[in-house]
Amino acid sequence: MEHRKLWQKKIQTKINQFREKFTKREIDRYYLDRLEAVAGKVADFSGNCRECQDHRQIIESLIKDLENIETLGQSGTKEYRNKIENITNHLRKEHKIIPWGQNLALGVSLGLCFGSMLGLTLFDNMAIGLGIGLLLGIAIGSSMDMKAKKEGRTI
Repeated sequence: MEHRKLWQKKIQTKINQFREKFTKREIDRYYLDRLEAVAGKVADFSGNCRECQDHRQIIESLIKDLENIETLGQSGTKEYRNKIENITNHLRKEHKIIPWGQNLALGVSLGLCFGSMLGLTLFDNMAIGLGIGLLLGIAIGSSMDMKAKKEGRTI
């Protein structure tokens, strides 16, 4: 347990150094926020998951890539992003981790669909149904996001 926290702290320190060194555009281009969140989740699950243990090494190689950013190039940047996406996909599939706001987006879209049907069938006014559906979708989606956050299942 302590070893995983030390590893996470080391990665977090490196990412913070990059934040001080990089421009806002570079921070966004190299997904530093997502890398930090993914590294934290990988550290949490690496005690029980062999694949997460392997992902720790990949994250360390990503940090090395950032240290040598001049040599990364266009194809290297694409490969770098793909590695982060692969780790994120593993966390989603195997550990049920979701991005913050995913349930809200789902709730809003479903609320609008059901609200339009409700408005047309019950109220003969689509606008009223859309409003009700939107409110319900926001309420349900945001409560599901808050529940996932409390359970530690968000990136």
